Amino acid sequence: MVGNWNILKMEPCNLPQKLATGFSKIMMDMVGASYEPVLYRATQLVNGTNHMLICKQTLVVNPPKENVVKMILHETLDGDFAILSIESII
Repeated sequence: MVGNWNILKMEPCNLPQKLATGFSKIMMDMVGASYEPVLYRATQLVNGTNHMLICKQTLVVNPPKENVVKMILHETLDGDFAILSIESII
């Protein structure tokens, strides 16, 4: 369709093991969309660590709809993970 972005094929990226485990655990509770990290771009030291990921988002609709999002995960000092934000890029 004219004016719509055509999202090209995105390959999953390799996350550091601790982040990959935290990401997988968080995603088990998600409903309505699935997320696949394609870029691991930044970290920010706060009271713990924030991790910035670029992900392919697949919305569970008919037909499924793909988007590109920026996801910020927070890793606490105890090693627990939580989603701080998910922001649409495309």
